[in-house]
Amino acid sequence: MGWRRGAWGVGLIAPKISSASGANPPRLGYSPCGAASPGVGGRSRSAMTFRSTSSQNLQRQGFGRPALVHEPAPEHVHEQFAALPWRRQADGQVRVLLITSRETRRWVIPKGWPMPDRSPDQAAAQEAYEEAGVVGEARPETLGAYVYDKRLRDGSVQPVTVQVFALEVYVERLAFPEQGQRDKRWLAPAEAAELVDEPALKAILRGFKPS
Repeated sequence: MGWRRGAWGVGLIAPKISSASGANPPRLGYSPCGAASPGVGGRSRSAMTFRSTSSQNLQRQGFGRPALVHEPAPEHVHEQFAALPWRRQADGQVRVLLITSRETRRWVIPKGWPMPDRSPDQAAAQEAYEEAGVVGEARPETLGAYVYDKRLRDGSVQPVTVQVFALEVYVERLAFPEQGQRDKRWLAPAEAAELVDEPALKAILRGFKPS
């Protein structure tokens, strides 16, 4: 893992992670650099970087441009989409990413309202980029759903159902829209389950075992 400046700014470049079928993910491609870059603790690791087509793919998915979404009127609030960012370490262990909410500082996962120009999994991926600075491949099938009480700008509280989508992380950026507004922690799924409040989200985290 190394640092690299590319089309999307300076970021932490993660090693390639193959899918269960052995094929590269369809939206993001990357190839190894010729030289090794410094790793954690002084160990040398081969850095990975995106091909030029990656920026085009990211632009098609909407990364790097404002999302066309506004907070809906309270009577229309029903559903949000969330990403469960994850990555696999060199030892094979899976880690998931939690962030804190801006208002209550509770541990949560990136989430937001539906976006008219994106599918549910793409909207979840956009939220993960804006709130946590991570970019990767979101699976189109949901991991499950949980419900929480959302306080709206008019002061009312509305129950919201959140559909959760797994997001395999390839890049963790240093600069992103909500940088400095939240804390972030990479944790084992079982550890993350102990930090979140919602029972259904706890169950999703405890049962999360990506192939």
